[in-house]
Amino acid sequence: MAELIETAEMTRLRYVKQLATLYLFYVKAIHTRYDHSCGMAHLVKGFFDYLPTDILSSIGFEERSITTMAALVHDTGQPAWSHSGELFTKFRGFGDQFKHERVTAELIRNGKKFDKYFNHWGRPRIYEVINDQEKLDLIADVVEGRVPIPRDVPEKDELERRKRFLGQLVSSYCDFDRVEYLLRDSFFMGSLHTPFSLGLIYANIGIVPADGANQLGFLNSIFGQSFILTRELSYSIFYKDVRDLVAREMLARAWHRVFPKTMDVYELWFSTDEQLLSKLEGSGDKLAQRICSMIKSGRIYEIVADMSFRELDYNARQNLVTLDEDRVKLLKFEQEIADDLGLSSDDLVVGVHVHPTPVEVNANVLDGNEVHQLGEYTLMKSLYDPEYCRERSKLVVGVYHEVNRDLRSELKKTIIDRLKQFPGKIS
Repeated sequence: MAELIETAEMTRLRYVKQLATLYLFYVKAIHTRYDHSCGMAHLVKGFFDYLPTDILSSIGFEERSITTMAALVHDTGQPAWSHSGELFTKFRGFGDQFKHERVTAELIRNGKKFDKYFNHWGRPRIYEVINDQEKLDLIADVVEGRVPIPRDVPEKDELERRKRFLGQLVSSYCDFDRVEYLLRDSFFMGSLHTPFSLGLIYANIGIVPADGANQLGFLNSIFGQSFILTRELSYSIFYKDVRDLVAREMLARAWHRVFPKTMDVYELWFSTDEQLLSKLEGSGDKLAQRICSMIKSGRIYEIVADMSFRELDYNARQNLVTLDEDRVKLLKFEQEIADDLGLSSDDLVVGVHVHPTPVEVNANVLDGNEVHQLGEYTLMKSLYDPEYCRERSKLVVGVYHEVNRDLRSELKKTIIDRLKQFPGKIS
């Protein structure tokens, strides 16, 4: 495990902030993906000590080792600036093709394919430390939420049912990825709304017999509901802070301007936060240099509109969903708005966040001798309500500070009027 921590893939994560641009607004939010990954491996390792003896005895040392290693490397496929990097790929029309979970699994399975992005670190690679392709494949399986069972093992289906929780420790509705970042992020953000300790977590997250398999779930319905509500509160309090939404949109647009459309996306993806800022600074592009300077000095575009979808009519909401799914159309939409008002499109940012129904409500919970899903409980049912998701979904508009103040109210009105037209057909 110690050798794995010192690999090039893990070393890069020391220079990728866990919360991207939130440190601009919360001064202690400077922890990294490396911190989070090491913390998650520690939590998963500790989980095994809390398992009932009969279940623990059925898990071999190798299975525990592979699951813990998967927890450690589960974020090695995260892009620089975390989810801001994923946003950039949407501007290139890739949609969800570049999801960090998918990139991580590919990086572990086929490490040599990515040599040119990591050789400069002068560190061993994951595939060199774990010089066993079958073991690498099993680690990647766990990263994707599957059980680490060799392909040629007999009775594989039965083993998968008995040990399904192993993959779910790393990727599921109540995995230790969520546990770790909720604990760590709340601490560094100075938030007091996370009412959990490690003891409570290990006592209330465990093995639940559901659908004929041993699955990871909640052992207490009250704890499970509190866990989900804590995560939702985190989103409303800081994960989707409107200032952070604008900062991420700014960075993604700057990279879109600087990096050629023929570029190898992995060159950006496997950079560090500072490397990407340096590329903006030395690009010669005025917008990119402006955004770099603003981010470095802790500034963003001034927010002139911050509206939940609840405040918008059906047509506007449908068009915003379209724009969020297709960022190429979003850039064209911004240009049209700027042209209408005689602005430069460089001075305008339209940010969209569509809040989905929380998948965590599908988590299993052991209530007495019965197994339920969290979504069956009265309090959790509210999270299915379309009105809840509309309240959490956002339209944010930011402008460069030199934009004439008389245009700002007109800008908001122009955007809203355009969004009301042609539901789902913005072109």
